[in-house]
Amino acid sequence: MKTITKYVADDGSEWHDAGAARARDGLFYYVERAMRPLGDSPRGLRNAEYVQHSEENYRTAKSQLLGIIRATGDVPSLCGLSDDDVYLGAGAGLQRIYDGSCPIAKALSRFARISPTSYREYNQPYFAANKPKVE
Repeated sequence: MKTITKYVADDGSEWHDAGAARARDGLFYYVERAMRPLGDSPRGLRNAEYVQHSEENYRTAKSQLLGIIRATGDVPSLCGLSDDDVYLGAGAGLQRIYDGSCPIAKALSRFARISPTSYREYNQPYFAANKPKVE
């Protein structure tokens, strides 16, 4: 028989090392704090309905999230770019670096639903990337 010890982080992810579980908890906390300027993720939006964010709140959350990504060292190419030069929308490619359960991946997914020019948050990335038709 073999004894296995598992550590469970606050987000439910399981780890074989206590340090890795603590690191995951820390990452979750930092990403959650970075996303606070945008408030809670909206629920129940349909079609082209949106929540309007201020430019300041959008830029603050984006800057803080990019700071976390830079600190992880997972994307070395970001280190030489200003925040304004980094696109976080759908198809940006950053989502492919992180597994879907990672707090950074969830934050990037949310940014994909926010238009980087109008700061409107939709229920789908399609509407953030394409100007919706007004009916």
